[in-house]
Amino acid sequence: MSGLARLARTAPYPKGGEKGRFVVLTLLALPACLSSARNGQINMTKAALMAHAAVDLAAARPWAATASLAIGIALKPVALVMAALAAVTRMRLAWRLAIAGAFVFL
Repeated sequence: MSGLARLARTAPYPKGGEKGRFVVLTLLALPACLSSARNGQINMTKAALMAHAAVDLAAARPWAATASLAIGIALKPVALVMAALAAVTRMRLAWRLAIAGAFVFL
């Protein structure tokens, strides 16, 4: 939910409609999340971390994005795809991700 809340706050239009955007995002995400929650999978947590990373990348907060990506990789290695994409598109993030990757590996 925190990832959806941050995504709702970063959308530029309309002004002051964060609650409405949050409700719409939640209703859109709920059907996909129910099966993961029922099976006890970590997908919802990983999706929230990736949403946090996307918001932090958009806000130019590289260390916060790196932390979210590293925790996501530690939980489920499929998050490596977003981390690699972030490293390629934001070259200043690559060395931070390398350091975070070493910590995750250890």
